[in-house]
Amino acid sequence: MNILKKFNLKDLTTFGIDAFTKQLLIIEKDEDLETLPEFISSDKSLILGGGSNYLFTKDFDGVVLHPEIKGIKVIEETDEHITLAVKSGEIWDDFVEYCVRNNYGGIENLSDIPGQAGASPIQNIGAYGCEVRDTILSVHGMFLETGKWKTFTNAECDFSYLTSIFKAEFKNQFFVTEVAYQLSKKNHKLVTHYGSVSEYFQDGKEITPRTIREAIKQIRASKLPDPEEYGNAGSFFKNPVISTEKAEKLQKQHPDIPLYPQNEKQVKTAAGWLIDQAGWKGKSKGNAAVHSKQALVLINKGEAKGKEIFQLAYSIIEDVQQKFDIQLEPEVNII
Repeated sequence: MNILKKFNLKDLTTFGIDAFTKQLLIIEKDEDLETLPEFISSDKSLILGGGSNYLFTKDFDGVVLHPEIKGIKVIEETDEHITLAVKSGEIWDDFVEYCVRNNYGGIENLSDIPGQAGASPIQNIGAYGCEVRDTILSVHGMFLETGKWKTFTNAECDFSYLTSIFKAEFKNQFFVTEVAYQLSKKNHKLVTHYGSVSEYFQDGKEITPRTIREAIKQIRASKLPDPEEYGNAGSFFKNPVISTEKAEKLQKQHPDIPLYPQNEKQVKTAAGWLIDQAGWKGKSKGNAAVHSKQALVLINKGEAKGKEIFQLAYSIIEDVQQKFDIQLEPEVNII
């Protein structure tokens, strides 16, 4: 385990904002976790993977744990499926590329999502009509306070939209070391119904895990800023889920509002559309701004402080609430 003191987390987060921690512990193998209690017994701790879902508005007065455990192995294989155990420090998009290269289907729609594999169940990452919970069999790791190891089944992870038991009840209490994914080897259930993905295949292109990955990468590149150019955390807000009754009322007032029925009582709408309609797309507040091509994305134009981005986010929340009576919720963890 590598231990760094008074460490600037700027390069460990995609927003690229200065924020210091008392100690950074780089976890390079499972055995490193056995010695953690002596480091975190009297300090609060934070598990930080690729840093693509965090906004720091101040320094962190505690210990940050950063997973760098690597490895992918086959744990079961049939003619139809393969189950892969992936260590938490593997880069998520490298794993997606590995699967597509081997024609394993199931996560190609989640291409180009920044971060590490260990964060995928925590956030229940989702994009373009798919969620990672549909491929996860189990999540293995250790409770930081007790040192006890546990393997959670898919059902025990309590997955729902952009969250899980690891982001709620056990937030920063359970260190994920390995995730098992079950993927298809043939007869792939490929998802292409999502708006821009459907448009990509309108001209009759062959639909495979590879071509879907290519479509997603092209779509994301056209809409989302490169974190190397403008610090950002991708989608800053969750797409809100509202009642069917409220959706019908809004549709009468705004006929072009995007609506996606979830069940008989609930409908999901697009946060980006709401923000755009509230007039925020492309607008700046100091060194923080709303991306000009995708209103869901807040960007650091160069020297923004975390508080600037935080203030911009809550100005947007207030305006959307006033205009649509919908409460936006940040997808990003705010420290």
